[in-house]
Amino acid sequence: MKVLIVDVDSLRPDHLGCYGYSRQTSPTIDTLADSGMVFDRCYASDTPCLPCRTAIATCRHGPATGVVTHYGDGQWYRHPGSGHDPDPERALGVS
Repeated sequence: MKVLIVDVDSLRPDHLGCYGYSRQTSPTIDTLADSGMVFDRCYASDTPCLPCRTAIATCRHGPATGVVTHYGDGQWYRHPGSGHDPDPERALGVS
């Protein structure tokens, strides 16, 4: 199975052809949807964007990573070296 995560900030499904929008605003996404799976529901483990994207990349929720907001102390990853930290020199999940 191949998984492609499309992460677009502020993208509304009611403006995508694959969700029934009549104007052609999303031909590339619609083509991907035609050959893949389209979900009717989405549940975010963390919001706003920074904690949610950290959760996607590390498979850990905001309280576990320390990334719970966009500002202040809540925007910093608190567990370096855990095997889940976003270290550009090392693949995620390698301890």
